[in-house]
Amino acid sequence: MMSRRTPVLAMVWVLAVAVLGVQAADFTIGSASGDVQAGKAKDTLAAVAVGAAFKGATVLQTGPDGQVAASIDEKNGFRLHPDTRLKADIGGKASRVTLEKGAVTSTLDAWPAGKAYEVATPAGKVVARGTTFTVAYVLGPDGQRVATVDVAQGEVEFVTPEGSVPSLAANAGMTLSRTVGQESTMLTVTAKDAPLTLVLGDRHRITVAAGSTVRVAVPLRYIDRFVAVAVDSGSATVGSQALSAGSQPVYVAGAAVIPNADASALMAAVQAESSAFAQSQLPGLTDEQRTALLEAQRLGAQAIVAAVTDAGVLERKPLLPFVPGDRLFATPLSPSGTP
Repeated sequence: MMSRRTPVLAMVWVLAVAVLGVQAADFTIGSASGDVQAGKAKDTLAAVAVGAAFKGATVLQTGPDGQVAASIDEKNGFRLHPDTRLKADIGGKASRVTLEKGAVTSTLDAWPAGKAYEVATPAGKVVARGTTFTVAYVLGPDGQRVATVDVAQGEVEFVTPEGSVPSLAANAGMTLSRTVGQESTMLTVTAKDAPLTLVLGDRHRITVAAGSTVRVAVPLRYIDRFVAVAVDSGSATVGSQALSAGSQPVYVAGAAVIPNADASALMAAVQAESSAFAQSQLPGLTDEQRTALLEAQRLGAQAIVAAVTDAGVLERKPLLPFVPGDRLFATPLSPSGTP
């Protein structure tokens, strides 16, 4: 139910149009229905009206019945789906929409050359190249960060700290689940209606067939040397070697499969380490639960080292110490699932 303050607050946003008209607003509200709020921070949100204009970083939020379309100019804009919260920082050389939950569709029919536009989620970010695309994000029950991208027109790039999907073209899409540990990350990637290529650590390349799902175990300590991949459904290709569902997980180095090296143990170790740490960052845990999960994470980290050693894929030289302190990967999550 709307409070008695809501009409007054809505008038404030409408009056903002007159003020920002002189300063050239970064975006304006073109249409809105249901529960739609905006403000400079989550604790200062107020109802918005059609025509309201905004400048600078702005939080937009829709309720379960809410939708809102924002116009950057006559040919560019974005639309929030129901039950969505994001921060829009539009203008200058780089525009960034940070999606905290829900889904947003961006339509960039005439985006200025030389200016960047991206939609960022805790699972990764989508970099646009003049296009229409939808990004959805949800925090999974076990702490996995899940992003879905659907491209209607043009082309986008999807980027995570571990790697990227350099190109998703029109009528293509993907779902990526990213489970982040201290020592490793488990990626589960589904290619929708077109194949896609994953590039991990700037060198390891895996092509996923349309309609297929793969899991990629990324041991962060060794990411410059190899990753491991298993096909859950459909097929994938590494170099000239085809991989199919049910086949043995393999180590991938560059564009080739490392011969005679079973990656099953590494897949299991990365799953254990990353899942335990991701769950330990969820809100609402008791001290005992968090302690148990962190102990499981520690054992998983030891299992990663043992797995790659036993597989014989390491060069016989000392490893540099792994220091995760400067990484964004292990940033604790807020209750909403954002770092």
